[in-house]
Amino acid sequence: MASLLKVHDLTVCYGDRTERQIRAVSGVGFDLVEGEGIGILGESGCGKTSLASAMLGLLPRGGYVLRGSAVFRGTDLLTLGEPGLQRIRGAEISLIHQEPALALNPVLRVGDQMAEILIAHRRMNSKQARNEAKKVLEQVGFSVDSNIDQAFPHQLSGGQKQRVVIAQAIACGPALVIADEPVASLDAVVQMEIINLLQSLRKRLNLALILITHTPDILVPIAQRILVMYAGRIVEQGPAHQVLEAPLHPYTQGLLKCGLDLFPRESSVRPLASIPGEPPNLAALPTGCAFAPRCSDRMEVCEARAPIELHPEKTRDVWCFKYE
Repeated sequence: MASLLKVHDLTVCYGDRTERQIRAVSGVGFDLVEGEGIGILGESGCGKTSLASAMLGLLPRGGYVLRGSAVFRGTDLLTLGEPGLQRIRGAEISLIHQEPALALNPVLRVGDQMAEILIAHRRMNSKQARNEAKKVLEQVGFSVDSNIDQAFPHQLSGGQKQRVVIAQAIACGPALVIADEPVASLDAVVQMEIINLLQSLRKRLNLALILITHTPDILVPIAQRILVMYAGRIVEQGPAHQVLEAPLHPYTQGLLKCGLDLFPRESSVRPLASIPGEPPNLAALPTGCAFAPRCSDRMEVCEARAPIELHPEKTRDVWCFKYE
């Protein structure tokens, strides 16, 4: 299948362009086909959000793309100016933010906020846009008689706010939705409701979905492939069930041990696991493997040079000297 999005060698920096650079994303590449769901997994600060923001031209002040490309339907997003990106954002690619309360305008009713998006991208008049907004809100689980379109954000629960943000994201029929930690602020029950909703919409609307998270278990229902990031780089990628059941990279293994036991083989009580040490300072990365100082499997070569991409299995890639 042809790629919907093809990211190649994407490198994102913060700081001065001529002097000290902090590389938040370094040499990241992946392909995404229409209707596919992929997960980007990693600790906070590993570069996941910077990756998504760079593709949409939403990097904060001081951030810039050093090199690379992000080709969406034949157009490199990184070469577009703001007018070009504005035509794509919300219409062809949508972003679901981590905190729905910050993504919604507190002084506008839900229906009015959605109508603004539809008017901007689909050239509807106000009446048409408000009617369409009601239909989209029904798609994300609100009943016809809920009058949710008349509510202000402060009148909604956390789960309701996130459903509204999802409705905004799908309103114009995008091909790709990027969800950045979409359930981080919700309780466990509501988290799974939102994840199941995203999976249902992905299948029903043939959406491609990039789900960014530090929580492995929420990827189980939704991701067909998983990319694991550490210190701005991909360290492992492959089919979701293989990465979650039999991770190759020591960092992925540590992440899964720290989370829930996704595939328990027997009932047991175990202490909470942790990965020793701390993530590296991106302004002063080690010469070799960035994970080496925290890795129980490290070898002499790990500190001498950076690992290259290896293919221990046909469908899997890993950056680790264990498989060289």
